[in-house]
Amino acid sequence: MTVPTASSAAWDLVAAHEQSASSDERAARGAWYTPRRVVDTVVELALGHGSAARERGAWIPDRVVDPTCGAGAFLLGVLDRLVALGVEADAALNRVGGTDIDEGAVAACRDVLEAWAAQHGVAHAVVVAAQARVRQADALAAPVMSDGAQTTLVIGNPPFATPLRGRVFPPTAVEFREQHRDRFGPYADLAALHVAAAIDGLRIGDRLALVLPQSVVSSRDVQGLRAELDSRAPVVAAWATDELVFDANVRVWAPVFEVGASEPSEPWRLSVADALGGPVVHLDGEPLGSRVTATAGFRDEYYGVAEVCREAQGIERTVSELIVATVGSLDPLWSWWGIKPTTFAKQRWDRPVVDPAALDGRVARWAEQLRRPKILLPTQSKIFEPVIDHDGSMVPVTPVLALWPSDSPAGESSAGPALTLEHLAAMLLAPPLVAWSRRNWFGAAMSTSAIKLPAAGLADLPMPPDRTTWDSAASQIARRGSVSTSDRDHTEVAELVDEVAVLMNAAYAADESVLEWWRTRRRKQPRLKPDRVGSI
Repeated sequence: MTVPTASSAAWDLVAAHEQSASSDERAARGAWYTPRRVVDTVVELALGHGSAARERGAWIPDRVVDPTCGAGAFLLGVLDRLVALGVEADAALNRVGGTDIDEGAVAACRDVLEAWAAQHGVAHAVVVAAQARVRQADALAAPVMSDGAQTTLVIGNPPFATPLRGRVFPPTAVEFREQHRDRFGPYADLAALHVAAAIDGLRIGDRLALVLPQSVVSSRDVQGLRAELDSRAPVVAAWATDELVFDANVRVWAPVFEVGASEPSEPWRLSVADALGGPVVHLDGEPLGSRVTATAGFRDEYYGVAEVCREAQGIERTVSELIVATVGSLDPLWSWWGIKPTTFAKQRWDRPVVDPAALDGRVARWAEQLRRPKILLPTQSKIFEPVIDHDGSMVPVTPVLALWPSDSPAGESSAGPALTLEHLAAMLLAPPLVAWSRRNWFGAAMSTSAIKLPAAGLADLPMPPDRTTWDSAASQIARRGSVSTSDRDHTEVAELVDEVAVLMNAAYAADESVLEWWRTRRRKQPRLKPDRVGSI
């Protein structure tokens, strides 16, 4: 989008105000100033896109309010966009207003509007009226109201803060959260509270476009608000990025909510996942359901294993010992145990093992259950990385799942042909299944670029409709797969993984672009730093 150069002095004032606050001051307020390119993107999304907006008629609201306006970056972005859409400068300035809790920000915003007006030849009386509409107030105590305007847009970047990181909420935020317990849990982000405050003052046809942390799409403490807005003001457009665009270590998105919109609403996590790009894959195959058994260890299991973990003595471990498998020691169809060191429970290990006899109680019963052929599946990864434990000698630690087929050993089950470990491994290497899972569990992982598949979610995974091709992929793994023998052999297994992915892409009848997307994610698969591998 081309921004009129006549606004350059006003934008310089915005930058000067933002640079006047230290990072510590911004962190204390949860105030993270928005880069201009993000402002332009969100404004364009809320009002309409480029030439297409001209053809169908851009949405031009009667009133535009930023409830946490800072120096006025979003108001300035809206003004530039309205002028670009053909609105007279006087009429554009007559539409905008804002509030901010910080007196200095209010003064800066008024100066920015005056500078913009001077560059666009706006009448003095219009400037004075616009400055009067920028006032000092807490948006949670004095929320935006439509006040008779036919259409209102609330836009901006509210403060981010979560009690999970030890941030102290301002008293008005605590009071607001307590008044809306049906919407929020005790750890709801401050930005989500601002969404609720803003939407309460809007009417049918009004829009809300706020920059939010991506964590709100899956946070348990925001589920009440999500459910309410899905029916009352669904997301009609969204922007998201994997970049860290602020000083805060937070990934963000910007939904556009429209009160009373008739568009069918998707869960917020799907809106973000789709806005980030990647294939949208719809799979309607029969789910695994009861044909797979899965389990995950929790804190008790983690610390129980950590307490008795030790290095294997000599060249071979004893028959009774179990290999401790961390997420950092597993690749698709491959274990680095004994080849490369890993870190578990804040210690560095070369060959970590545990003697089941040293465990007790629930942890001992859990480990005994896992002394069976199974698949280990790390979570928090960009693709699925199944590893087949043929002899039941490995014990997974968080966040690694364990799963195995539930079919009877007799062969056929009532649900269809029997599944083997190789069938499950091949299925988990299918690019379409990775794409489908990324959308359906978006936001659950520590990183929004990763997938965290819960143990219970394995039952929901759709099986491929082409059983013949699936059988071929499983046979390839059975003939050529290897857990580990040497560092050199990893290349051969990596080639096998790609060949299986090609077959499974066909088994799901997916487009070639899905396979290429999966390959890109596999190449960019992050390796955890040594001091983070397998730790919680």
